[in-house]
Amino acid sequence: RIGGSPNLTPETATTRIFGLVFTPTFLPNFSATFDWVDIKIKNLINSYGSSLIESNCIASGSATSAWCQLIHRDAGGTLWSSPQAYSIDPLLNEGGEENKSYDIAMNYKFDMGKFGDVRTRMVGTYLALFKFTPGALGGVGGIAYNCAGMVGPDCQPATPKWRHVFTADWDTPLTGFGVGMSWRYFGETINSKTSTQVPPDFVPGYNPTDPYMAAISYFDVHASY
Repeated sequence: RIGGSPNLTPETATTRIFGLVFTPTFLPNFSATFDWVDIKIKNLINSYGSSLIESNCIASGSATSAWCQLIHRDAGGTLWSSPQAYSIDPLLNEGGEENKSYDIAMNYKFDMGKFGDVRTRMVGTYLALFKFTPGALGGVGGIAYNCAGMVGPDCQPATPKWRHVFTADWDTPLTGFGVGMSWRYFGETINSKTSTQVPPDFVPGYNPTDPYMAAISYFDVHASY
């Protein structure tokens, strides 16, 4: 059972960013930027998720713990086979989140003389950390987990460690006419049920048919006049 809450309070965040800009005089048509980003959010507005509730219930070691009290079994004792089986999981201020990443952008323009110009740009992000720390419930702290490079019940949507977009545009000699392409790349992600990096999802000995989500690329072309 999910829903809102009139008791929610604002999140608070601390953001640290360090950046460099590189514009070499020996390569006048080139520029690059590099940014280090660290974002920490407290009083996070979120819901626990049924997988995390069940994992923390087991970790508590007591059927009467606050985590276990959020779980309701149906008459058959299951957690899923009827509407009477559910977990209470409304939005609330719980725990925190931390995101550490490295961003890079590079631009270069090729001067092709009478054939016009080709402008290229690449923007990429390496996600070093995407950590969630659930707040304590009934005196029992939640289990922290890192979703960087993972996909699974508690890591949705998929969060690859590396992703980038590359674009190339040709400004042709014909006034107003140009063509271009873009390449969007998303790196592979690991099934979180197979990784101790995500304790709420980890299933010891689990051997899935989909141990990872393969990297994927999208290519687009365009023209304008």
